[in-house]
Amino acid sequence: MWLLSAAVLLAVGFIFSNSLKNSAESYSDSDMLTDLFGPLVKAVFGEEADVSFWVRKAAHFAEFFILGVLACGTVTFVGRRLTGYAWFFVLAVAVIDEFIQKFTGRTSAVSDVIIDFCGAASGCLVVIALHAVVSRFEKKRKNSQTGVSGSCEKGFAK
Repeated sequence: MWLLSAAVLLAVGFIFSNSLKNSAESYSDSDMLTDLFGPLVKAVFGEEADVSFWVRKAAHFAEFFILGVLACGTVTFVGRRLTGYAWFFVLAVAVIDEFIQKFTGRTSAVSDVIIDFCGAASGCLVVIALHAVVSRFEKKRKNSQTGVSGSCEKGFAK
């Protein structure tokens, strides 16, 4: 759990460090990704697409996806009932991220908070789905070791 918590803090630090960059630094960092993914963006959105815009929005989604995986992974490790805290946490990070950008000469937009939260929510949903699959397999394995079939188990629950 400590390792996951440290990874969450590192992810938040990475996000906030990117927020602290001015526009020129931020665009400079994006240039490599823009060059790499430019043909894909143009293939999907057309030749007139603003490649830089789409790459930057995808980067926001991706970094918050990772944060969502880490935050939900951490609280799921502790207890599934705590996942609401992870959702609130990633939303708070997204809002703070945009707030920081106001002081670095960059634009701050509600649409970016929505993109960030959608990325984080997607990461959380992946963790929740994986947890459900792993739990189901563990339950089947446990039942096969004890000799209890699924139908008998349901009968005992009544």
